[in-house]
Amino acid sequence: MGFFYVHFQITIFNFLITFIIQTFYYYTPINLKRVLLTKLLLWLPLFVFLQTKALQAYTPLLPAVDLHIENTFTSQELPALKWVLEEGDEPLTAEDLFAERQKDAKLIDLSESPVFDMKAHHNYWFKIKLTSAVELDEFGIAFFWVGNKWPFEFTFKEVETYSQNSNKTGKSGTLFPASQRDYPQILNPSIVRTQLENDTLIQWIKLTMAERGALKISMNLMSNSKIESPLELNNFTGSHMLLNGAMIALFFLALLLFLWFQDWV
Repeated sequence: MGFFYVHFQITIFNFLITFIIQTFYYYTPINLKRVLLTKLLLWLPLFVFLQTKALQAYTPLLPAVDLHIENTFTSQELPALKWVLEEGDEPLTAEDLFAERQKDAKLIDLSESPVFDMKAHHNYWFKIKLTSAVELDEFGIAFFWVGNKWPFEFTFKEVETYSQNSNKTGKSGTLFPASQRDYPQILNPSIVRTQLENDTLIQWIKLTMAERGALKISMNLMSNSKIESPLELNNFTGSHMLLNGAMIALFFLALLLFLWFQDWV
């Protein structure tokens, strides 16, 4: 909406400037005509530059992921993100982004490499579009990260999704207790519920992490039957089991040392 409004303003401005110049050209002395022509030649490049910048500033962002689903699925990986928005000092809302108001957010281009530096406790936004050739029931979107950092934080601190033309939102992440997540009985806390409306889904998604790291955001579409099935051993569950095992081993080691040296103290 902002793009068309600015384009309309520029069109009216062009019309008024043209009218004023033509009026002065036909009804003013020759010397004044030369002055006006000189000023016009000096200001025209600047005006064209500003007009181009204004149009670029209000060009809507294409979806970071655009996928057409051909068949029903149990699990389907989404393509890599093409970009993300790093929220600036001015907080963003889904209403802002659907209205193309990006405020002071920084656009990070991921077209050449999907890996970027995700800062701790910063909000990152991106838009996805899904269309389907088949009728789909409610399903989930699972979010993962892939990168070279110690897996203390296995998943995301905060995951929120906002659907266009709908009041439906998704919520998950370690920030929220299990009772407030879309799938409270699932170990992986970064899965949100979603559903296509008229075979189309357009969503803005917000992700936050508690630890900084260079990483790639990965997403999978998963059927509810897949989500609710027994958990398979993967990077997430493997890391979780490794850390829990290490904690149990350290506990018994500390207990052994306490019993061994308690008489010496």
